[in-house]
Amino acid sequence: MKKYADFYKTGFGRKILEKELELVLVELGRSKRILSIGCGPGFLETGLMQISGAKVTGLDSSKEMLQQAPKELLTVLGSAEKMDFADREFDAVLFVTSLEFVDDYKKAVLESARILKPKGRVLILMLNPESDYFKEHMQKGDSYFKKVRHKNLNEIKKVVAKYFSIEERYFLGIKGEEVFSSSDKKTASLFVMSGEKK
Repeated sequence: MKKYADFYKTGFGRKILEKELELVLVELGRSKRILSIGCGPGFLETGLMQISGAKVTGLDSSKEMLQQAPKELLTVLGSAEKMDFADREFDAVLFVTSLEFVDDYKKAVLESARILKPKGRVLILMLNPESDYFKEHMQKGDSYFKKVRHKNLNEIKKVVAKYFSIEERYFLGIKGEEVFSSSDKKTASLFVMSGEKK
């Protein structure tokens, strides 16, 4: 857990975090209440709060991860598949490389739709299994990428599209420690879905 949190404190980790935050601000910057599901140490969420002024809540199933989160971020220990929030409580839901790790992503997507207001926004950033970056990580013995439970992006996309009008794209090229713009599925480390609740 600490290793994961420490990664985002490195120069390379900070570059990735900055690019992800730029995208989140474009997609969700006008939302007032945002739930980040699988927030981990909460670094991106804290930046989102500071820049946009949104009220951000971070949800994670790992107590150890939440202990790494900055104190100013409101965090909740819980499951993405059964969230303890009211219907239509949030303006936006955010998954940053977390949906692919959830046991039952179908339930997590359904729950996300339930807690969103009408026309609420969703933004899902997923590790791209077709990228060179992903494949390189899968060769490493201790890589957390090996804990990814769901790699079929088309199947996940079909489930998300039941509840949300979505646009999709590839994002964030990574080669070695170089971070660059890319929409090519071979070099883009992330697959992104964004849109509105139907």
